[in-house]
Amino acid sequence: MSGCRRIKIFGHEESQIQHSLFLVEKVILQLEEVSITGDCVKMISDGQYESDLFCNIKFLRISFYCDVSVVFLISFLRRFYNLKSLELGCCSIKELVSFENDAFEDKDMIITIPKVKILRLYMVNDIRHLWKQDFPLGHICASLECLQGLKCGNLINLGLDLSFSENLTTLDVWKCEKMTELITSLKTQSLACLVTMKIRECERMREVVASDGDETSYEIVFRALKHLELHCLQSLSSFCSRNYTLRFPSLEQVTLSQCPRMKNFNQGELTTPKLQKVQLTETDFRGRWAGDLNATVEQLYQERVGYRGLKCLKLSEFPELVDIWSRNPQEILDFTTLEFLEVCDSNNLRYIFNLSMTFALGKLQQIEIKRCSNLEQVIKEEGPITIVEEAITDGTKIISIFPRLRSIMESCPDMTSFYLGCKGLECPSLIEMKVTNRSNMTTFISTFSGDEEDKEEIIGVEVDNVAFLNLEKIKITHLKNAKRIWHNKLHTNSFSMLKELTVKECNVLLNIISLFLLEVFQRLEKLIVIDCASLEEVFQFQVQGLDIEEMYVIDSQLRELKLIRLPKLKHVWTKYHKRNISFESLRQVCIKECWNLKTLFPFSIAKDLQQLERLIIECCGLEEIVSKNVEGSDEQEFWFAFNQLSFLMLWYLPYLTCFHPGMHRTTWSALKQLRMSGCRRIKIFGHEESQTQPSLFLIEKVIPQLEEVSFTGGCIEMISDGQCESDLFCNIKFLRISFYFDVSIVFLVSFLRRFYNLESLELGSCNFKELPSFENDACEDKDMIITIPKVKKLRFDVVNNIRHLWKQDSPLGRTCASLECLEVWNCGNLINLGLDISFSENLTTLDVFKCNEMLELITSSKVRSLACLVTMRIRECERMREVVASDGDETSYEIVFRALKRLELHCLQSLRSFCSRNYTLRFPSLEQVTLSQCPRMMNFNQGELTTPKLQKVQLTQTDLRGRWAGDLNATVEQLYQEQVGYCGLKRLKLSEFPELVDIWSRNPQEMLDFTTLEFLEVCDSNNLRYIINLSMAFGLRQLRQMKFKRCNNLEQVIKEEGPITIVEEAIIDSSNIISIFRRLRSIIVESCPDMTSFYMESKGLECLSLVEIKIANCSNMTTFVSTFSSDEDKEMIIGEEVDNVATIFSDK
Repeated sequence: MSGCRRIKIFGHEESQIQHSLFLVEKVILQLEEVSITGDCVKMISDGQYESDLFCNIKFLRISFYCDVSVVFLISFLRRFYNLKSLELGCCSIKELVSFENDAFEDKDMIITIPKVKILRLYMVNDIRHLWKQDFPLGHICASLECLQGLKCGNLINLGLDLSFSENLTTLDVWKCEKMTELITSLKTQSLACLVTMKIRECERMREVVASDGDETSYEIVFRALKHLELHCLQSLSSFCSRNYTLRFPSLEQVTLSQCPRMKNFNQGELTTPKLQKVQLTETDFRGRWAGDLNATVEQLYQERVGYRGLKCLKLSEFPELVDIWSRNPQEILDFTTLEFLEVCDSNNLRYIFNLSMTFALGKLQQIEIKRCSNLEQVIKEEGPITIVEEAITDGTKIISIFPRLRSIMESCPDMTSFYLGCKGLECPSLIEMKVTNRSNMTTFISTFSGDEEDKEEIIGVEVDNVAFLNLEKIKITHLKNAKRIWHNKLHTNSFSMLKELTVKECNVLLNIISLFLLEVFQRLEKLIVIDCASLEEVFQFQVQGLDIEEMYVIDSQLRELKLIRLPKLKHVWTKYHKRNISFESLRQVCIKECWNLKTLFPFSIAKDLQQLERLIIECCGLEEIVSKNVEGSDEQEFWFAFNQLSFLMLWYLPYLTCFHPGMHRTTWSALKQLRMSGCRRIKIFGHEESQTQPSLFLIEKVIPQLEEVSFTGGCIEMISDGQCESDLFCNIKFLRISFYFDVSIVFLVSFLRRFYNLESLELGSCNFKELPSFENDACEDKDMIITIPKVKKLRFDVVNNIRHLWKQDSPLGRTCASLECLEVWNCGNLINLGLDISFSENLTTLDVFKCNEMLELITSSKVRSLACLVTMRIRECERMREVVASDGDETSYEIVFRALKRLELHCLQSLRSFCSRNYTLRFPSLEQVTLSQCPRMMNFNQGELTTPKLQKVQLTQTDLRGRWAGDLNATVEQLYQEQVGYCGLKRLKLSEFPELVDIWSRNPQEMLDFTTLEFLEVCDSNNLRYIINLSMAFGLRQLRQMKFKRCNNLEQVIKEEGPITIVEEAIIDSSNIISIFRRLRSIIVESCPDMTSFYMESKGLECLSLVEIKIANCSNMTTFVSTFSSDEDKEMIIGEEVDNVATIFSDK
């Protein structure tokens, strides 16, 4: 059994709290073969079982075992004393060779480990070496006959020792992608008894036997080897590239296939007295022979036989094939076996296939085409016409190609279409399509008559004889010229199985789906639209004022709708439409950063949303959620029943005034989580009796069913003044309090006692000045303090006035007595935590984020309050210099973080070290360190440092490989020397990094990743005449704010320099306008006396999200930009010394 994570497989007979599939006592005794997961290993190890319980098990598979301690695994294995075969699958044993003999005090335990005959390692991706002589698993491998290493992605080589492999007869290595050689020449004696060797699909292996650095002429004898298979080793150049003598006295069978770079077998002398042929496959009984093995391999190389039968082809890895491909790839490649094709960075191809070639690709499952600058089409209608005509199955002129193709991914700027010809195409198995960065694309697939002189150029599929019958996913990104995606005349079955559509960064699109197409996409379940700057409508139900809805009765199956950063979006659905179109299946709706959107749901849509489960509206210009019913009477009352809605989030909607402008009632019978903040114009809660101003929710109706709720200061006062039953708040486990400006914490404590089942408390945008300043006598009612709930999680978010969290006599001390998780975010004046052990003895998680005045996290004398801490995250605290600081005592401390397993330090630009004192730091449990964007961190600690379980430092959370230089201190020092800390910065104040100024003047992109930068400030710099060239500006996709102050020699911000091709590709139409900085909202220029313009060149600029421009004290500025376009309203602040305001924006 494997991969059944939701079911409990094994359990004890006595403790059956959660029912298991099997009882250990009943089943294990009769088994001969069993598979168990890491959890089962620990459960069995903790139990008291007789030693004979596992006596019959001969085959054992352990999967998903994530304990890096091999000692524990060995202790477990001793129970299986009749074991013959062991498999470790998907385990996280990092490096078996790293455990020395002295790691095992119990020598008797090692002796009792069973000796297996078969060992298989499958997807043990963290392992780099198998073992060495003092490896504790040596005993278990003493009688090993068969070893298999399968899909061990980081395994470098076997490193076999004679003591472990003297009985080894079979060796099988498959898909070990990092392995460059199997074994070194000195270790080949360990394979003396080997009979069968199979090496397959190890893409980086260059040779099987490599030199260990000694240039001595070796004689290597594989005396027992009978069968050798080398398959799909695209980097293999020879079995051994040194001038060694190789002898194979028993070799009878060699199978050599898909090794296109193998020029010879061996450089030195080679003897194979029993070998008579080389087979190209297992079933190639005839084989090939040119007199000896070396000559045969050389002949196969000359004939390019190694390219035949390839299943996976990355053309960029075979540059010698590109010229052949452009003529006729089928002269050396067997298309019938190809399953995966990738074509990248090839500038010589104008198309990939002609139409007749596609019929041979019967097994092709995936195509990826990237960065081919001259590629115009994937499929061109060329080749023998008879083959094409025969493929047409009926009179529709539809050709079925790529019968197994499931995925197409393309990103080529010059491509105009995937296929443009007179035949229709059908890809019956296609389920995913991704189209990105296609600035010249006019048509994905178009069919036209051969007699037609002109054809309409439109994005998408043009006519009704093109079918993607099983296509389930389409992703379209970076189409710069497309105003619409689909042709309106699609056949009903063209996309009959399409379930998911994603459209991203298509800046001239006006709408996504018209009414004509809604019928075609009836099975569409998920629609995602992100960063489309010109989009005005998602669903277009009106065309040129015509009422076309009468013809359609459509029940859409759409379940999930996500719209993010659409600055011009006016309507999701057309403002008004009749009731014959339904979206009753909607389950999830998420709308973010759509500031032009005034209303979300039309009345006719909203009345039928009874299946809606999650609604998120965040940072939008919404005034009402449901529009007015234009057909009904203003006095008629309507019911809106949201009977399945369990999660509702209304976040920063400053213009929201009502749910629906007409008379209405709402029901929220399933609502469990309610998150609201920044909706100041709407009344959130009200009492049933006093409804002078209608509220969104009635306290008596909604509060008792909630598990999570957000209250503002006004709500707190209203609830406190009301006569509410004590049980009204009994189900609330998560409480968020925001915009609470009463500095009296006594009042807050009095309010909190109502929530006696509270588990998590968040205080956001509150006005508490200093929690620890409240003395014991501030709360006279001691009983009130006793009844305060004990929360497990506490978060402070934007509590800017607070400087210290608490001290021992704080009234909030009791509520934090059982605290397990503490999050401190955006507390701008917080100096340090000042934790006391009485509040943190159970604390396991600490997360500190954007506390910009914090110089250190904690002092050395307070560190013991973090004794139970398991996870520590510190991010974007720009002034933090160290995590643990001295409290003035120069005594040499020993600080032990005994439970800490995970440490993340991110974007701490002032951090020099974790601790700068000469303290001894011990981290006995530390397994994961993530260190990113800490450019000044020179070392981890000045004193002694021990981290016995740590094996790598990750640069991001997803950097599974990581970096390692032997220990943590050495790794941090290496990262500092390589200036890795500058990569991925989001905020850059250039004046704080004087070491970058010289690099910036040459080429800032040699060190900085422009794609992540959100804020750029350049102050007091006298060496720069301009900031960026125009081609560099395209990399700043995330930039939101620019500030330039007191730069005396600065003349322009943007200068038109750099590769002209990049600039030309960015021009969206004939207007010569370039769209840049798509998220930029603010430009501030102050006291730059030599600046004459922000940008003044031949191209016009468009900044679609810009809302603020401020210019002050720039006496020589004559023109801000020569041509400038921004469709949003923007605030303009012009300083006193800019006299020529009339010409500050000129259009040349």
